[in-house]
Amino acid sequence: MPIVTVYWFPERTHEMRQKVAEGITDVISKATNVPKDIVRVLFVDVPTTHWSKGGKLVSDYEEPPKYLKDQKK
Repeated sequence: MPIVTVYWFPERTHEMRQKVAEGITDVISKATNVPKDIVRVLFVDVPTTHWSKGGKLVSDYEEPPKYLKDQKK
């Protein structure tokens, strides 16, 4: 059974998770010729205090990245 883990910031909505899960499931199913119902997608929310970019914690950025700031929860 294929298992895919997605690490990302917790600001993602239910709708985003659903779309990503469907997309990943479609790709894995087609690429490996397995039924969609055995593909598993795990989402791991990593707080910005536990994620760094360029040696700096994301939570320490003065302003969040645009793609996070504009999202609705």
